[in-house]
Amino acid sequence: ARGQGSLTLSSPPTFASSPTGNLGTASQTAHALLMLIAFGVILPFGVLFGRNAKSVRPKSNPPVWFLVHRGVQLAGMVVAIAAAIVQFATLTCHFCTPNHTQIGITALCGGVIQILLGFIRPHPPVPGEKKRVSRHIWEAAHMGLGYSTLVLGYAALFTGIIQAQYPFTTALLVALGVWVGIHLALLIILEGTTNRTYRRKQKESAHEMQ
Repeated sequence: ARGQGSLTLSSPPTFASSPTGNLGTASQTAHALLMLIAFGVILPFGVLFGRNAKSVRPKSNPPVWFLVHRGVQLAGMVVAIAAAIVQFATLTCHFCTPNHTQIGITALCGGVIQILLGFIRPHPPVPGEKKRVSRHIWEAAHMGLGYSTLVLGYAALFTGIIQAQYPFTTALLVALGVWVGIHLALLIILEGTTNRTYRRKQKESAHEMQ
């Protein structure tokens, strides 16, 4: 107050890290479901299909596997971005939770970078042509970033369930762990069967053309 020897300062504003009220609960549920659909279903399917469906017929240009892989991954990212928008719209501090939020944002950034990489994708070699260095580099970056983004997406799902503190948190974590285990098992099985067969046929075709 004026005329006194001290000045009283108001306390700094506080930030809420979770939504409040009915709207917050609804947005949290919508966010969780959308993220589960994106990183638990759509994006893993796109990875599995893109990795192991290169022999799918009929042959086309671009090939069927590429069109499906690209469409599925774009759809998954649209759902994931929608999930982030739904949650961020009801938060007063988006970066106050050190685990789930940062992991989720990093996963989203990885997915967006993947989309951008698609615009600078070097064309694959035609039959009989040697693969260029730029294509090798792009494939390594695309695959490495893709798997890393998927792992971060799984981590975001696990940390989100823990952070939400549902009454049935343990059951959800176990179910999600089993689901991720199924994805991993399919990836390993298909890598050792379908994808290995495709790579062997590609090598045989390359030798026949030499």
